[in-house]
Amino acid sequence: SIGGFRRREWLVLGGMAFFGLSLAVAGVAPPMLMARGMRFLGLAFASAGMFGAGLGAIIFYASTQTMIQTFVPDDLRGRVMGVWMIAFSGSVPLGSLWAGLLARSFGVVAVMEVSAALCIIVAGIAAASGRFRRI
Repeated sequence: SIGGFRRREWLVLGGMAFFGLSLAVAGVAPPMLMARGMRFLGLAFASAGMFGAGLGAIIFYASTQTMIQTFVPDDLRGRVMGVWMIAFSGSVPLGSLWAGLLARSFGVVAVMEVSAALCIIVAGIAAASGRFRRI
């Protein structure tokens, strides 16, 4: 269970970084392999990458939910959850729209790689800054 970890913020950052790494694998490996005639291996890498991205997203969302519900005072939890829902659930459709527009111009692989790089960079900056709450 997430509650048993001493440093839960590392699960949040780890989930984000794992999502980014998995997305990078899913984006770059299949076109490279399929171009060399290794269609099955390309599909295997794409599947593994997308599975890993889903796992990273689950770790990230579950960790943030656990931390919010554990550490936010009872009288503020509803407000904080409202902001969290707007920030995370509301940003997904906007991000999908933006990614679709960029993919139309630059291609799906390029957008996946830029998105993966952004996730990894943000997780790295957050980890290096040490400014997240020590729990």
